[in-house]
Amino acid sequence: MEAYVLIVPVRQIDCDCESRMKLGDLIRYTQQASTEQCISMGLTNEVYEQNHVGFLLAKTSVEMHGAIYAEDILTIRTEANPAVRAVYNRYTEVFNKKNELVATVDSRWVLVNTQTKRILRQAPEGMNLDFGSAVLPQHNVDIPKTEVQPIDKVRASFSKCDLNRHLNNTYYVDLICDTFPISYMIEKPIKKVVLNYHSEILMGSVLEIYRGEISKDNYYILGSQEGKKHFEARVQF
Repeated sequence: MEAYVLIVPVRQIDCDCESRMKLGDLIRYTQQASTEQCISMGLTNEVYEQNHVGFLLAKTSVEMHGAIYAEDILTIRTEANPAVRAVYNRYTEVFNKKNELVATVDSRWVLVNTQTKRILRQAPEGMNLDFGSAVLPQHNVDIPKTEVQPIDKVRASFSKCDLNRHLNNTYYVDLICDTFPISYMIEKPIKKVVLNYHSEILMGSVLEIYRGEISKDNYYILGSQEGKKHFEARVQF
């Protein structure tokens, strides 16, 4: 299958106080492109519900190759591979209106049975998951660990949760960005984020955020609840 392309304008509401596109909004647009590709293949919410399955994001990496500003127009190009050991790799490229590569996203998805919560190595009969066989690039998704200190507590609020009644995976980056000082975020735009999703964060629950410095401008973030890890991340400025 050919790559799916989505064209989106960068609106001011997608941007921060410096008119730079917020990382969370960029991820939401790239995931919208993924969703639209799946819908074009017949993978609608109705099909997922009938088969009691859904895609869960296991790991994602975002690399920024340039700044994205308000009033730009983005071309988002995304494609995926069939499952390898139950993991579906998806690679997305983002170009600005000058056709310059400004971001890439490497995401790893798994198909799960929504009733048993088990990962499926094969899709249910009749579901079209023929994404193609192109060899896709991959990011370095290592997350080195280090000592951490508690820095914040956040709630999985109503407005940040999705139809599964847990924190939407695109809002994890927003939570992470908000744990850094505002001056730091203004002066040092993020170059790379790697997120490893361990378990769902249920609507209304409170998450404890911990942070440690791996090296200069390179941080390890941990989100947990009563000792249970929900996500780990690496943030590079």
